[in-house]
Amino acid sequence: MSLSPRQRWYREVYLQSPEWKAIRRTKAKRTNKRCAICASDREIDLHHLFYRRDLSETQPSDLRWLCRTCHTTAHQLLAAGKIAPRKATNHHVVFACTKEAVKKALGLTGVNLFAAAASSAEVPDGVITLAWIDSKRTSAGGFSKEALASMGVAWPPPRGWRKALLGKPLP
Repeated sequence: MSLSPRQRWYREVYLQSPEWKAIRRTKAKRTNKRCAICASDREIDLHHLFYRRDLSETQPSDLRWLCRTCHTTAHQLLAAGKIAPRKATNHHVVFACTKEAVKKALGLTGVNLFAAAASSAEVPDGVITLAWIDSKRTSAGGFSKEALASMGVAWPPPRGWRKALLGKPLP
């Protein structure tokens, strides 16, 4: 997939700018750096709820921390037209729509993921969450054969294995 000139500028210029780095630091100081959807603390990105016409006017309230899985899913749903942030009236409504759509897409509805994160990857009601799966990563950020086996996943892991585990009882 090739990037548009604006997307290329955003990635190559804006995300490297002192303005973006300052707003990122401000957001990190003010909020818990956990995914606002699944409570994971791994591979955290800042997600724009919407883009201001002039990106230099971005405010911390325009952004939410999301793990790579939830962030990617949110952008896929946006691209598919399954989330319509422009129709919302404020940040809270935009994020509520995004959060519910991503949770539904990942099979996370009805699971209290923040309770799991608050108790060091212990899972409410004994079900698997992204935070629990992430707790099995190696220090390099991947998954060992042993860790996958402890979760009941064959090696090499099949496509979609994390999504398939979500909400199932702990092994």
